[in-house]
Amino acid sequence: MLGTPQPGRMNVTMVACYGDKPPALARFIETAQGRLGASLPSFVPYDIRQVHGTIIGLEGSHLPKSDGIVNANYLALRGERRPMDLARAFDLVRRSPRIPLRVQIGGFPPGPQPPFVSRGRHPYERSFSISGETVVAMGWPHVDGRFTAPLAGLRRDLESVGVLHKYHAAVDAMDDDFFFVLGCVRQGDPSEDALRTVTDGLRASMARARPFEVVVDLRDIHVVGYMDPALPLETSVSYRLPSLDLASLVALYPVGH
Repeated sequence: MLGTPQPGRMNVTMVACYGDKPPALARFIETAQGRLGASLPSFVPYDIRQVHGTIIGLEGSHLPKSDGIVNANYLALRGERRPMDLARAFDLVRRSPRIPLRVQIGGFPPGPQPPFVSRGRHPYERSFSISGETVVAMGWPHVDGRFTAPLAGLRRDLESVGVLHKYHAAVDAMDDDFFFVLGCVRQGDPSEDALRTVTDGLRASMARARPFEVVVDLRDIHVVGYMDPALPLETSVSYRLPSLDLASLVALYPVGH
């Protein structure tokens, strides 16, 4: 457990590779952050321990005078006050045949026939991006070399227990992105040309490099209570999924209205 629990003041998310990293992923993050820092003086890298791949957000709030917790995404995206069954959600993940996830990072060259599309775009374009202040790298899980959207399937499975993925607003949405934030860029400092040059360079480097795989098993999945959605270690508390104390986690959620 990292940080200090703040009952009634935190929100919750499920992530992978929080804290310690597989060596190949750690090398990639360090190299990418080094290139960004050398090219963009305004780049602020995250502590490598807080960099994580999001599985699904578990944000919500206690129903007044109830033990139920309303899922924030169902309320915001579909207007439904749907309580989460967290015990069943965690059991679903623990038993899911979609775990382990084998996530390929890099090795998606540009071309007219991509192996899949990510939100309608080529994976080459989506593998690295700077959106506003946020610097994001991305990979995708595969099954025996076929990109059949197992992470999106897991996210859809969790809808049955009241957990809606942030990017599944539409009932037929399928978001299979395994994304992780490397840091942030101060707005207004770098020029658009500088951002474009860095983005193009990192995309091309990831496409040319030999791809590597991150295997996300149950022991790599954490449920994190946070004050800051960037999950800095100082203000976040982390529970490994296999040994999660549900009562302690539920106590973190704020009371809704």
